[in-house]
Amino acid sequence: MAVTDATHDAVDAQIHVFAPDEREHPWSNEALHGEAFRGMRSRYAGRSARPAEIIATLDANNVRGALLVTPMVYGLDNAYALEAYALAPDRFRVVALLDMIAADVAQAVDAWAAHAAAVGIRLSLYAEDAIAAFFDGAYDRALAAAQQARLPVFVNAPGRFDVFERIAQRFDALQLVIDHLGLFDVAMLEQPERDKFAAIGSLLPLARYANVAVKVTSVPLLSREPYPHADAWPHLRAVIDAFGVERLLWGSDAFIFDHPYDEAIEFIRSSDEVTPHEKAMLLGGALRRVLRWD
Repeated sequence: MAVTDATHDAVDAQIHVFAPDEREHPWSNEALHGEAFRGMRSRYAGRSARPAEIIATLDANNVRGALLVTPMVYGLDNAYALEAYALAPDRFRVVALLDMIAADVAQAVDAWAAHAAAVGIRLSLYAEDAIAAFFDGAYDRALAAAQQARLPVFVNAPGRFDVFERIAQRFDALQLVIDHLGLFDVAMLEQPERDKFAAIGSLLPLARYANVAVKVTSVPLLSREPYPHADAWPHLRAVIDAFGVERLLWGSDAFIFDHPYDEAIEFIRSSDEVTPHEKAMLLGGALRRVLRWD
């Protein structure tokens, strides 16, 4: 599919960089055996998103840069994402995984914030014990340290709008970025008839918190219709109207799922549901503003 509008200097808000399980980049068996990540080994098996593959895909789709999010197959090891950054520091920044409940988490956050590759850290909350620990304050030291360091926190907690709101309220100077519209969970892929946008109304009230931004990622996976995903647009328009495009970051979340990269961006580029200004902001303008990345 040809790019139909080359005027937008796009930046992708989420790509997982990974290779097959190999000696140079071994996967973390401990992480993959955890309750929260059951089935993820099979999701990544037989696929790859090596730095050269990512750059070639970006170039083919007129995308200037990308945020590389360390995937769960590596546990808390950010080495491969940093290798990719070192190969193309003008194209990549890294969203790292840290041990968010470690005793020395404040020092780890400060060290990461000082790294040239850093644009944020990611907190994933799936398992019920992790959610309970969150509400007991187990992650508060990490969030306070990120707030102090002015380091954005990307939170992946599908459907847990109470988690997002607690962070936004308690850490009102912290840049919070909600992953996947707060909706997408891999388990949804086994439920093709489910209305995956059903909970979008719970996202919209969070727009009242000025420190909240939202990643418009995984839309092809949330849609029940093929490209150009017409059923998604009423929901996306509601999000745009609530938050404004200045706080919405498009991302492909490609390579570990089956949707083609070009369709993941073209459904916005080619759409008449959004204005040229809205397209420019969704496809990179808001990301540059929110993350202060030129």
